[in-house]
Amino acid sequence: KLPAYMVPQHVVLLEAMPLTPNGKIDRRALPEPTIGIAGTSTAEDGAAEDDAVLTDEIEQTLAVLWQEVLDVGRIGPEDNFFRLGGHSLKAIALLARMKKAFGVSLPIQKLFRAPTVRQLAGLIREAPKQRFVPIPRADPQQAYYRLSSQQERLYVLQQFEAIGTAYHVTWAAQVQGPFDPVRCEAAFAAVSLRHEALRTCFEMTGDTVVQHVLPQATGFFEYEEVPGGDHRSLIGPFVRPFELRTGPLFRVKVVRTGREEHLLLLDMHHMITDGVSQDIVLKEFTALYEGEVLEPLRMQYKDYAIWQSVQSRQNRQSVQSGQRGTLREQGRYWLELFQGELPVLDLPADYPRPVVQSFEGDKLSVRLDAERSAEVKKLAEATDTTLFIVLLAAYDVLLHKYTGQEDIIVGSPFAGRRHAELESMVGMFVNTVALRSFPQRDKTVRSFLAEVKESCLKAYEHQEFSFEQLIEQLQLPRDFSRNPLFDTMFVLQNMEGYTPDLKNVQMTAYPVNNGIAKFDLTLEAAEEKDGSLRLSLEYCTKLFRRDTVERFLQHYMNIVQHLAGNLDRRLSEIEMLSGAERERLVQG
Repeated sequence: KLPAYMVPQHVVLLEAMPLTPNGKIDRRALPEPTIGIAGTSTAEDGAAEDDAVLTDEIEQTLAVLWQEVLDVGRIGPEDNFFRLGGHSLKAIALLARMKKAFGVSLPIQKLFRAPTVRQLAGLIREAPKQRFVPIPRADPQQAYYRLSSQQERLYVLQQFEAIGTAYHVTWAAQVQGPFDPVRCEAAFAAVSLRHEALRTCFEMTGDTVVQHVLPQATGFFEYEEVPGGDHRSLIGPFVRPFELRTGPLFRVKVVRTGREEHLLLLDMHHMITDGVSQDIVLKEFTALYEGEVLEPLRMQYKDYAIWQSVQSRQNRQSVQSGQRGTLREQGRYWLELFQGELPVLDLPADYPRPVVQSFEGDKLSVRLDAERSAEVKKLAEATDTTLFIVLLAAYDVLLHKYTGQEDIIVGSPFAGRRHAELESMVGMFVNTVALRSFPQRDKTVRSFLAEVKESCLKAYEHQEFSFEQLIEQLQLPRDFSRNPLFDTMFVLQNMEGYTPDLKNVQMTAYPVNNGIAKFDLTLEAAEEKDGSLRLSLEYCTKLFRRDTVERFLQHYMNIVQHLAGNLDRRLSEIEMLSGAERERLVQG
């Protein structure tokens, strides 16, 4: 037996699974399902059959958009976006495509309340129409271009002496089979020619930081032969600081460790990339390595940076003139949320906080098995929330248990690609949002989840107001020992995590630990293929010992399990300690 949210959308019978020449399942050869859930009805009456039909062009177009965003087969009118694998990141992508296709701008709350094709089509019919405005292209003849707000903040952070490689995005994979390093270099060179972000460097002109696009990327590729080399020892020296002024700000290395065994390494600076961009780079590398021809790109990251600057300037002008404007209203929301005295998380640390923030860190990982993970997903479905909301609420409760505080701010990265034209672009789009919660001991699990849901939905709706603008307008006193506004992050890794799929070659992603901690604590959750959840905690080693972090992770898993037990239980009744820990405390 399976709970409803785990029932497959399609069941397709095959005589045999299609295989690649090296024995792996050939996913490209798998046939597309021909009938969706809504179309599998065996009802004998005509009314049920009518319910399975997409009735007009709006529903049909919506179904196509769902197929593209969710990467599923045929969609029925009563299929539920979130039960088909939709989450906040895919919801933002869907809303951006809907704005382009239908000329309507719907808040994400509407998708949560109308999650089927038929319900959403009804909202589209009623919504006021807006003309889709493409992002204008910048003058290609300029020598220098403005930075985006995300790049400006990262550039400032990069000036800290101890920052090192904290803001690098690193990826590694074990490669088995006849892998060609020459083709690999050529493919990555071709990707860099497509995306100007990979050929961008940064320099000061007067008192302004600007970005400059190089005609081509050179010196980014390395090849080495280290028979029997240890992967961890090979990755360490590869990740080293970039020179922002000269670029390029990405590098690739192939290490041959055996006859047909290699280690493929990719390192990029966060100023030119984010998690979605990493997937784009790897997908395009795969296509170009295999000799495919890709469609040219209409725009580049510099176009986005200038467009964003114009939007911000218009927002400031609307504020000065008293006009209403989307960004102005978004800014008002955040400033009202963080007015007055702001809480500073008082986590019990093992060591005194350094005077200047340390970025030295480590990472620990545990797994919440498939059975317990299924219970968490069932809780999300029962409360009309998402996995992100449930796991974030559990983290808020854990921080409350450790500190006794009932006003807590946790940071979280949002994808920031709310315009349809940004989906296939490489660059830094992530906007950090600060999520404020009030885990008061007398609240029930049900009421607290509803509060966290509302907070997250409002954050999604107001995410275009950048974190950099918020910090600037809050005028917080600068404390060089910690980050502004919050000291801990929560991340649900719900991106695809693409690994290249090359003919006759098997690639397996290899976990990378750079020994970095950008915050005191960063909790990351990721869904595994077997249905389990991998929970990773990145921590500052200048503040916490390893055994402290191990207990912290175990306490978090205990709270996650207790949340799913009884929705009417008060937060004060949720157990953080295991039975053995409680017994030791009683005996002590």
